[in-house]
Amino acid sequence: MKETPKKTKVFFIHGLESGPEGGKVQMMREDGFEVQSVDMKMSAYRLDKKNSVLRNVFRTQGFMYWVLATLTFIVISYFRDLSWKVVVVLFLGGQVVVYFFVKNLIAQAWQKSIESCLDLQLKPLKDFEPDIIVGSSYGGAISMELIRRGLWKGPTILLAPAYNAILGRVRIAEHDDHIQKIRDLSREQSIVIFHDPSDDVVPHEDSVTQAKDSQIEFISIDAEGHRMLGILKNGVLFEKIRSMTCGE
Repeated sequence: MKETPKKTKVFFIHGLESGPEGGKVQMMREDGFEVQSVDMKMSAYRLDKKNSVLRNVFRTQGFMYWVLATLTFIVISYFRDLSWKVVVVLFLGGQVVVYFFVKNLIAQAWQKSIESCLDLQLKPLKDFEPDIIVGSSYGGAISMELIRRGLWKGPTILLAPAYNAILGRVRIAEHDDHIQKIRDLSREQSIVIFHDPSDDVVPHEDSVTQAKDSQIEFISIDAEGHRMLGILKNGVLFEKIRSMTCGE
C-alpha cells in the first residue's frame, strides 16, 4: 500500500490586526500544507483584544501614577485660589511632562504586548514541531524576535516584517544590535524576506537594511502591496516553502 506523503508543517504568525484563520492560512492549506497559527489576540487599539497595546497602557503602573497625579492637580487647582498665569504655566509645563511620559508609557505597553505574543507561541511551537515558520508583518517581527532569542532555529520566511518599526515602538536602545544578531544567525539558519517595493505600511527599505551584509535571502517582488497576497496567488511563496523544507 502506497504511503501518503507527509505534509509540510507550517507555523504561521499573523499580523497586528489579523488573526489565525486569515486568507494566507486558508490559501496555504488549500495548497496542501499543514498549517497551525496561534491567535495572539493582538491589536494596536482594540479593547476587545486581550493583548492590545491600548489595554496594556491601562495595565501599566505608570498609567496609575499618571491618573493619580492628574487628579491631584485638578483638586489643587480647584481648591486653591491660583492666578490664571500660574494655571497656564502649570498646564503648559504639565503638557511637556505628559508628552515624554506618554511616549514611555506607550513603549512599556508595546513591550508587554510583544512579550505576551512571544509567550503564546512557545508551547504550540514546541508541540507542533513545524518544518518552517512564516511570519507576516507584525508576525514577521515576532518571528525575528524568536530567532534572536534562540527560541527558533529552523527555516523562516518573513513577509514584509515590521521588526524595525516594532523596535522603534518599544524604544530599544540596542536597536542595531538586535538586527545585527539576526544577521549573524542567518549564517546558521535559513531566513528569507519577501517584500513589495510598493508597500505603504512597512517601508521596503527596512527589509533591505535588515538583509544587508548577511546570509538572509532578500526577495523584492511585486506582491500586491503590504498584504503580500500576490506571492500566494502565483505560488511563489509555496515554491519557496517547499524548496526550504524539502518536505514535498
